[in-house]
Amino acid sequence: MAEAIQNFIDGLTPWIVIGAGLILFWKVPVWKTRIEDQVENIGNRLDKVEARLDDLYKLLTHSIDRPVVQSSSPLTLTEYGNTISDRVNADQIAKHYAQQLLESVEGLNPYQIQEHCFNYCENQLMDALKDDFHQRYEDIHSVAFKDGIEISKITRVIAIKLRDAIFSTKGTSHEDLDRHSPD
Repeated sequence: MAEAIQNFIDGLTPWIVIGAGLILFWKVPVWKTRIEDQVENIGNRLDKVEARLDDLYKLLTHSIDRPVVQSSSPLTLTEYGNTISDRVNADQIAKHYAQQLLESVEGLNPYQIQEHCFNYCENQLMDALKDDFHQRYEDIHSVAFKDGIEISKITRVIAIKLRDAIFSTKGTSHEDLDRHSPD
């Protein structure tokens, strides 16, 4: 009887192997498709997570105060300030208005010239730009809107460029700023 069972099993073994092979041949592509679908689904979810993280990063970087001027002596532009300067063409604006302001800064020390530039840019520049360089005026508003910053940040950038343009014309160095007190 044991021998009969053994012969029966031996006779079934090739059929079991063939049957298992057929099942695997039939199921492997189905399993492969399911795995590929799951991998694609995971990839799509990761893309959505990445997009949300990008949005969060943009939100955080715009809500955090990004200074345009470094609080060192002499005042200089930060990397972001230089970017703003390039985007609004602050050098061109400064060169134009430096010529107009030369007479009004005559007799002022370098610190007073710097303060005069900040006051001018804060109080008069936008009106002057609106009349003289309307496109620059529009550029400033566009950059302020796109970056979610106040126009006063951009005018501070231009004030630094205006100070530098006046210093260049007068042959004044930045080191001269530290030789004069605010008073």
